[in-house]
Amino acid sequence: MNTEESRYISRVNLGQIMSNDAESPQTPASIPKSIDWKRLSQYLETFLVVIVISFLQFIANSMMEERARYTLMLIGTCYGTWRGGKGPGVFALLLSGLIGAYVLTHQHFTMVIQDIVGSFSLTLYLLVGAVIIVFGESQRKERKRAQDNEAKLIVALSDLAKANETLEHLLEVRQEELSEIKRFVAEEELPDSLSAKRIGDAYFQQIEEEAYLHEPPVEGTQDPKP
Repeated sequence: MNTEESRYISRVNLGQIMSNDAESPQTPASIPKSIDWKRLSQYLETFLVVIVISFLQFIANSMMEERARYTLMLIGTCYGTWRGGKGPGVFALLLSGLIGAYVLTHQHFTMVIQDIVGSFSLTLYLLVGAVIIVFGESQRKERKRAQDNEAKLIVALSDLAKANETLEHLLEVRQEELSEIKRFVAEEELPDSLSAKRIGDAYFQQIEEEAYLHEPPVEGTQDPKP
């Protein structure tokens, strides 16, 4: 095999490899996943709110003493649940509990809670925060369900309006055709079997049948078999 033939074979093999790479679809693992920035922003906002509330609680801790050690910290849990549901709510609850146990107890800047009051306050805070998350998530789901039902109702009303416009247009066309038939009957001499009354009755029956065919189907029902 000479040099020209080896070069030709190398070019052919390279072309086949490139064509195979172009034709082979990317696997899900090779496709980069997009970051859900909206969801991430909910956690970032919750984190900032918890930090600010913790700082305010630390400043006011000397005045509140043991009576309301974690009261302001519940604001972060409420905000996280309102902003993003149970995920940011639980994140705010745990983060606030850790910061409170580290800063607001008698042994500042340590995770060790030696007094009964501190343990009781932290436990009570976690229980109240869990109740807030449960009720907040339930209300959030109800609001989402109401929004979905409202969107479906808007679509149904839009379809009904379009169907009404179609029927009105069909009725106008049929009325014009009926006027033409009446004018024709008035100008021409027809036998009794084709009287104006019989023509009008047959025509109105045709209009009712066409209107029935153009009616939008009702959910849960089926069209009768012909």
